[in-house]
Amino acid sequence: MMRDSATLTDGVHLDLYRTMSNRAFQIYAFGQKYTDFSLDSVANGLLGEKKIDYGVELGDLTLYQTAKYCQNDARLTYNLTSFNNDLLMNLLIVISRIARMPIDDISRMGVSQWIRSLLYYEHRQNGILIPRRQELDNKSSNVTNEAVIKDKKFRGGLVVEPVEGIHFDVTVMDFASLYPSIIKVKNLSYETVRCSHDECKKNTIPQTNHWVCTKKMV
Repeated sequence: MMRDSATLTDGVHLDLYRTMSNRAFQIYAFGQKYTDFSLDSVANGLLGEKKIDYGVELGDLTLYQTAKYCQNDARLTYNLTSFNNDLLMNLLIVISRIARMPIDDISRMGVSQWIRSLLYYEHRQNGILIPRRQELDNKSSNVTNEAVIKDKKFRGGLVVEPVEGIHFDVTVMDFASLYPSIIKVKNLSYETVRCSHDECKKNTIPQTNHWVCTKKMV
């Protein structure tokens, strides 16, 4: 057994604790029906059932009570994978197909790793090389802007310090999908920034020495 996973000769190990701790499942799939990730809380929220509570320490249980306690825990765990027409298992299988990952990895890993796996697959399908971390770090060494926040590599956005005190007649201004909108409008992506076309080098990003491709579109 490894630190974060277990391998079986004739089966697949699904880490249900890690799965239920994933906020993508907790919030979007199950509507935040449970607030913590104990078996008792998750089973109560999704199944309307709870663990057996004998009111004594586990070491004080009789053999029959111990067996009944463990049998109920196993039953609750299984029911979490099969309730509502196998909803959880169907979700894991669908995500596994989309992300191009084994189902046991889907159960343990987060959304960012699902997306990374999908991007890796698409890159390989299109014959695109995936750079190593060291190569990316070497490329970012040409950055000319200075980071405002300590230990950051890039300058980042402008942060305005708020005026302390109580404020009235305040209007909230929010941008829906701010980062995706900027990426789309400005054509920003790893294959469009600092492209190899000489004619694109005039299309620079203000206050930087970077340019954006005018031929490829995100």
